Amino acid sequence: MIETYALRTFGETVTPEWLAGMRSRHEECRRELGGAVLFEEALPHMTALDRKLHRDIVEALDNRAILETHARPQDNIGMAKRVHQRSVFRGQLLDTIDEHLSVVEALERGDVEGAVASLAAHFGGATHRVFAI
Repeated sequence: MIETYALRTFGETVTPEWLAGMRSRHEECRRELGGAVLFEEALPHMTALDRKLHRDIVEALDNRAILETHARPQDNIGMAKRVHQRSVFRGQLLDTIDEHLSVVEALERGDVEGAVASLAAHFGGATHRVFAI
């Protein structure tokens, strides 16, 4: 998987500023999803944050072809979400936040392999959320 490979590179170069920013943005999305704003307002913020986290990881490879290759399945996942889900639920997005923060927390500890394991668990959870009946 491109992202787990990229995360090993990203984990060696990630900055404390990126980690703090990701943590802060995820906590803000959690507050929004907790009712600070209407769900319809929170959803695009969470969607943009999800895309940014995953894209930033792959950008660490500094390879445009890989980045473009990664973008295609991301678009396909978006389409699958629209096809297989009637709607996105607040709880699903809160699960995503927890999974993302698990990756961030491992990186904060300098545990790149732990971050890779957390990312793999996130992929499993996301796949279940998209395709489970």
